[in-house]
Amino acid sequence: VGSEMCIRDSLDAGASPAARFASGASPLAAAVAGGAKELCELLLERGADPDDGGGAAARKETGKERDASKRLSLASPVLVAVRHSRADLLELLIDQGADVDASAPCASGAFAPAAAAAVAGAAASRTLWAEAAAAGAETREKTPTPARDVDDSASATPLQLACSLGELACVSTLLDAGAEPAAPASMPPLVCAAAGGRAEAVALMLAAGAADPWACDARGATALHYAAAGG
Repeated sequence: VGSEMCIRDSLDAGASPAARFASGASPLAAAVAGGAKELCELLLERGADPDDGGGAAARKETGKERDASKRLSLASPVLVAVRHSRADLLELLIDQGADVDASAPCASGAFAPAAAAAVAGAAASRTLWAEAAAAGAETREKTPTPARDVDDSASATPLQLACSLGELACVSTLLDAGAEPAAPASMPPLVCAAAGGRAEAVALMLAAGAADPWACDARGATALHYAAAGG
């Protein structure tokens, strides 16, 4: 409660909900990683972007637009919610307009900055917004430190990640929200579930009538192929 009050005061003083941690992670992504629902609600109420994890799009740096290929490889808040088994926060983000089909980086390093910021806790958050408030910038963003370029092969949609991890509550939430069950065609979520050995996720997708059981990945392998290979 104390941390939320401090952050609310900082936002009232002019700090931006889009100000970033030095790692580049957005405050919303960090709040999701920490499971801080009230803080997530506060940030969203104050205008935080539910799709912004700190690196899904090219940022401005020293007044010049960075090359489109030079993007920070950080996970979106939606992927962070799935990774941390928070279907409630996933639903909150969706209710606030998060794109349920947006692909974002999902390698382990893509989640580390948000998780680290969450572990840092109230002190780190207080310092971040205090600095932004002192700068008197209602829309100023903290310049992120350089990070690896996005590796498209290590990106996933929320439904792909949920199926891969066997996060059944998240799978149900995404399907209920209208997530595309067959996208991307190169690695359908059903195939992700089978490849990850998530039998319950496979059963859920099929029971919901949300997937083509004969859908193939880019190599021509179906969910059945992966299930048979996994024993």
